Amino acid sequence: IFKTLHKEGTRTRFVGYAEKCAYGTVTTLLSAGKRVNEAGQGEEVDVITDSSPFYGESGGQAGDTGTISTGSAHLHVIATSRPFPDLIVHHALVKEGVIREGDAADLKVASRERASTARNHTATHLLQSALRQVLGEHVKQAGSLVNTERLRFDFTHFAPMTDDELARVEELVNGYIMDNVDVIAAEMNVSDAMESGATALFGEKYGERVRVVRVGDVSMELCGGTHVHAAGEIGLFKILSEAGIAAGVRRIEALTGTGALRHVQELEESKRRIASMLKAEGSDPVDKLDKLLARQKEMQREIETLQGKLNAAHSSDLLAEARDINGVKLLAVQVSVSSPKDLRELSDTLKDRIGSGIIVLGAVADGKAHLLVAISGDLTGRFKAGDIVRQLAPIVGGSGGGKPDLAQAGGSQPENIKAALNKAAELIA
Repeated sequence: IFKTLHKEGTRTRFVGYAEKCAYGTVTTLLSAGKRVNEAGQGEEVDVITDSSPFYGESGGQAGDTGTISTGSAHLHVIATSRPFPDLIVHHALVKEGVIREGDAADLKVASRERASTARNHTATHLLQSALRQVLGEHVKQAGSLVNTERLRFDFTHFAPMTDDELARVEELVNGYIMDNVDVIAAEMNVSDAMESGATALFGEKYGERVRVVRVGDVSMELCGGTHVHAAGEIGLFKILSEAGIAAGVRRIEALTGTGALRHVQELEESKRRIASMLKAEGSDPVDKLDKLLARQKEMQREIETLQGKLNAAHSSDLLAEARDINGVKLLAVQVSVSSPKDLRELSDTLKDRIGSGIIVLGAVADGKAHLLVAISGDLTGRFKAGDIVRQLAPIVGGSGGGKPDLAQAGGSQPENIKAALNKAAELIA
């Protein structure tokens, strides 16, 4: 429908990147993809006017939000798109009254939100310059998204960035911001822009006239988005994450201004809470945490040593329950352990001490049934642990498998462990 409207001559004059309010006339109203003469309170409607201060989503920048008011209606603009360079569509909700085609309208952009978006957009230009300086001239923009909340910048690079590289990029961008250089936008012929050294987005199609945004001597790019007047308006730049999204393409997400400040404050609050939990107020919680982790590892080694001794002592009592089935020694018992790992360690001890035989252990851990079958090497030609455990697993409501000499299973019915152990004796027989 936008193609049809545009072909029929529907146009919007964009009044300028610096303007946040303007007067216009409602030329077209669309509801659910159909043209309407009017829209009332509670309805969502697409509004096209003959002029507008709203920036329509394009080039990776989200569209403006704001308000449209007429003599009989007040609308909240939820988003703004630009299906054609000279057609701006305001996606709005009618908050009061009735809006009609032909109404004179007062259009106002949400100033704070536009300023936030502008900070994030200019920061992407500074970010690209810093990345090229830190990583190399091979870095090219591969996509971007800027809105009121954050910025996202995709770029070509062959490896994950190191912590030192990320820190250096942050330092450079914040240095550019503190230099507070002017941000100047000018329209010129595309050939002149390219000769001047302006960076263009690979694969993008440009018309004869283009807009070049220059940030001091740091950056010069072809760009149609909104920007701050001077780099210092960005305030603060903070990287949130860096990750790969495709072969040879990385992505950085970052915050600027008050968003970056809030993030730093949240990090400080988390550090204070951690320090309080570690009882490390007034000192470095990292040192305290290192000591606690070292102590935890030491205690874990002590626990494993004690568990081994307990398993050895317990194995003597358990082996007394082994029975002979057609010349094969079988130990099928339920034991008390805290995890599948402990079950394996106990089976290793029993297997060493039983010599030749089959061990079938059942246990309850974390509310679930666990089964383990271990077979001495001399019997694996006749019996397969994996075959046995696969027949036992359904009894405890689960499944399992493994190698000829060792297999495990888990299930949701621990009350049936004894039945599974009895079935093991039948299978061996």
